[in-house]
Amino acid sequence: MIEALHTQIYNLVGAITSFNQGYYEKPCELSDEKVPAYAVYYNGHDNEVSSSRTNKRTHEFIVDVIYDKEDRAATQTVLSNLIDEVIDVLEDHDNTTLGGNACYTEPTNCERVEDYELAGKHYQGYRIFLPVVVNKQL
Repeated sequence: MIEALHTQIYNLVGAITSFNQGYYEKPCELSDEKVPAYAVYYNGHDNEVSSSRTNKRTHEFIVDVIYDKEDRAATQTVLSNLIDEVIDVLEDHDNTTLGGNACYTEPTNCERVEDYELAGKHYQGYRIFLPVVVNKQL
């Protein structure tokens, strides 16, 4: 189940043509010609008892949006536009069940990553949190 959700989110974000590179996990290295980039990874889950036969399981996935910090004004413009695009895709009504793999997704949250460091180079980034709700049969 987690793998199917992960793949669906990765593919949705990957359809945004403004990105040069996507990662299925946090990257270990990144070259400047590959930015802007994104990474999609699983962050964990919470469980809540729905009934004696089901749990409401909320999986949290993260989408990191990464760009070079050299030109601050250009960096902020590029990142702002990308964040808008990612949020729009993830919160689009047609994507709320992630291809039938989830009951629904909840609205996203976003925070700035102060220093996204890869292979000794510093990048600017934002982390978008996507809660995905699945009713798990017991």
